[in-house]
Amino acid sequence: MEAFAVVVFVESSGEDEVELIPTSWLMDEDKKCVWPGFKNRWKVTKAIKEMWKPEETWSVYSIRTLAKCCDYSAGRVLARKAEHASDIISDGLFSKRIVKISLTHYGQYLDFAT
Repeated sequence: MEAFAVVVFVESSGEDEVELIPTSWLMDEDKKCVWPGFKNRWKVTKAIKEMWKPEETWSVYSIRTLAKCCDYSAGRVLARKAEHASDIISDGLFSKRIVKISLTHYGQYLDFAT
């Protein structure tokens, strides 16, 4: 089971905002997610790494899920690639198929999901 998802926030200020989040933060068939309202980025990163349970006070945002993976390190690699591949995000190349690739460095498979 995938623990993390690489997502794009679609309501952001004109730019695609890519983030790695725990899959437990996904809602509405992976079309929305909750996000903590912490002002401190370090605290947000800690919440993501430690997969904190969502709180009722967290905001809900519309997203597109680009990929899911089993661990934080592999997810960060995918998120960085997605940040620098605006054509991948805007063209929606991940949206219609599932592709399994092997990352020998991490020794596992990643699922690119809808």
